[in-house]
Amino acid sequence: MKNGSDSTVAYICPSCGGTVVSGVDIFKLTGDMMKLKCSCGESELVVIRDGGKVRFTVPCFLCGKPHTFVFSDGNVSSLFRGSCPFSGLGIFFLGKKDEVCEEARRSSEEILAVLAENGAEMGDLIKNSGKTPKDAHIRDMLMLVLTELLEDGRIFCGCTEAGEDGDYGIRETDEAVVVECGRCGRKRAAFCDDSIDTQNLLEADSLTLI
Repeated sequence: MKNGSDSTVAYICPSCGGTVVSGVDIFKLTGDMMKLKCSCGESELVVIRDGGKVRFTVPCFLCGKPHTFVFSDGNVSSLFRGSCPFSGLGIFFLGKKDEVCEEARRSSEEILAVLAENGAEMGDLIKNSGKTPKDAHIRDMLMLVLTELLEDGRIFCGCTEAGEDGDYGIRETDEAVVVECGRCGRKRAAFCDDSIDTQNLLEADSLTLI
């Protein structure tokens, strides 16, 4: 499937355990970023266009860490099933609507079967999913790198695009380090894990907020 108007994405919400499905033209996004939020309001899938690539950051209720899947613009197989690398179980699906919904249903059944074999229920997994310890060393490195970029004037946003100075702040959440401009509202979150996104940010010479 390439650039079809019937393209659909889906993920499993780590808070309520439901499957979040949305039909979108992923590779025809006019903006650099979009978010697919669960109706429970507790999770979201983030889609970012970066040059000729489209990057999906997907929350995971299986291990508690977000996972990233990257595609070349317009280059998607008929059905993609993204799995948690720690468990091997499907958490993210991209393709035609019928195929995506069927694969999401199949994955949910597979997850329930694995839980049943271990004497657990979906609620147990959801309850514990957000309690995975974050890597304190990576958090410290992110704070160091982002602070250096800020001090060296190498962070950019909508303000700098307009020839003005941004008003930047760095804050920590349970899962990430966030840089945000208090004037234009643009921001960037770096998760405290070993994802490709985080590794790229640790090696970045500059940072543009979106």
